[in-house]
Amino acid sequence: MRGNIILAGPAALAALLAGSAAFADVTVDQVWQNWTKTFASGTDGITVGSRKRTGKTLALKDVHTTIINQGSTTRFAIGEIDLTQRPDGTVAMRMSPTMTYAVDVAAPGRPPMSFTLLATQKHMKAVVSGRPDDMIYDFSVGDATLRITDARVGDQAAHVGLTATLTGATERLENTTTARYGPVNVALTAKVGGLAVAFRAGRPGAAQGGVLDLDVKGLTFALDGHDIRAMAAGHLARVLKAGAFMSMGLGFRSLDANYSLDFKDGHSHGSAAVRNARMSVAMASPGVSVDLSSGRTGVSASLPKGPLPKVSLNLARAVLDVTMPLRPDAAPQDYAMKLDLERLTTGKGIWRLIDPGDLLPHDPWTMAADLAGKMTVLGDFAGRAQTPGGARALPARPDTIDLKSLKLAVAGATLSGHGALAFQQAAGAAKPAPTGEIDLRMAGVETLIKDLVRMELVPKDRATEARVMLAALTEPGKTSGTLVSKIAFTRDGHVLANGRRVK
Repeated sequence: MRGNIILAGPAALAALLAGSAAFADVTVDQVWQNWTKTFASGTDGITVGSRKRTGKTLALKDVHTTIINQGSTTRFAIGEIDLTQRPDGTVAMRMSPTMTYAVDVAAPGRPPMSFTLLATQKHMKAVVSGRPDDMIYDFSVGDATLRITDARVGDQAAHVGLTATLTGATERLENTTTARYGPVNVALTAKVGGLAVAFRAGRPGAAQGGVLDLDVKGLTFALDGHDIRAMAAGHLARVLKAGAFMSMGLGFRSLDANYSLDFKDGHSHGSAAVRNARMSVAMASPGVSVDLSSGRTGVSASLPKGPLPKVSLNLARAVLDVTMPLRPDAAPQDYAMKLDLERLTTGKGIWRLIDPGDLLPHDPWTMAADLAGKMTVLGDFAGRAQTPGGARALPARPDTIDLKSLKLAVAGATLSGHGALAFQQAAGAAKPAPTGEIDLRMAGVETLIKDLVRMELVPKDRATEARVMLAALTEPGKTSGTLVSKIAFTRDGHVLANGRRVK
């Protein structure tokens, strides 16, 4: 199925109401059969209170379906659906402007929880076209609102309230088959002009409670995949080799959040703002890639107790890109990682705690690293063995590391570097041995050590040990206050620092 949808309800419902995908005449009965098959594959069936045909319209009333999954039961009350044959071979569809979702959750050792979600949508229109085996759904809906009602924990009312409102939402959905009859191909893109969420907890007038308001603009989402359920079931490398894949992307232009919490002995409030954030994850036979980025970000909070009455953090930009192979192969495969945290600053409250005498430079912090190389994947990451200590052993070993750049700037001191290493597994050795060189450059380190000693954060004897180590591994650079070091790993297992053997 392919669709171009303007949403006014949860995306999950839109997916359930989709069938399969492309263009020719479709009939009312074919559309309803497609819906019924889709519900049957994703839920525990669909029931209809009454079904009546008047002329070219099939009217379905009191439509319900239920999903039971791992102790939770969700009952969808869709209400009315009208399907009308149009002269051009397409089918017009109308749904109730109000739908309800009744959710019951039972977890072992915990009281049962239940709540009802009320979804309202205005001016929804839909047209179904395509072929009987490949339908296209075009939805158009105005604003949508989702609201929690009748929340309970055990036999007690849960005093919570949630209202979520979507505006200007569009979606395109393709789903070529249903889960019950074979692997699923899914392609989904969605855009939401605005999403506003208001959450409230606590009895009216009570001393304890909380408020959270969230406002998101320019929200986008994309999903493309084949046989995603099999990927989640395990044996990842084997499933990917058979052709399964998944890519997902999420982004927004702006996010603003505000919270307020009231305790018995205090109050806390804060805010967060993020601009131009993007996240994408892709997984296929060669491997997995993760890309995260955000623009200007700020977080602040007031705390009811402790040495920090107010905390704030600001970041100019953040980037994390990771590409890793997943397929076991005797031949080395490419990997890469890039991290960039640009101009991280903290509020005066944190600096007063760390540096009450204002001895350190309060410059923005920066951390950046860019590396790539090759690694050999020895087994399935999803089924990796457990080590005696309880940790999971990674079924891979590094073959090469190319450190393209490294930069760290903290409290007036800087560290930068680059270099390359290759690893060889010698016979009888427990770990691969490195060969290659790393070039490092440092500035402001001696001044930072002196300041840390004056602040009594570093004992004098530890500072002396650090200076001795720096003297053994570095030499003065061309610029005053700088240190340089060329660390070389030789084939015979030695380590040299600026030509001097240190191991």
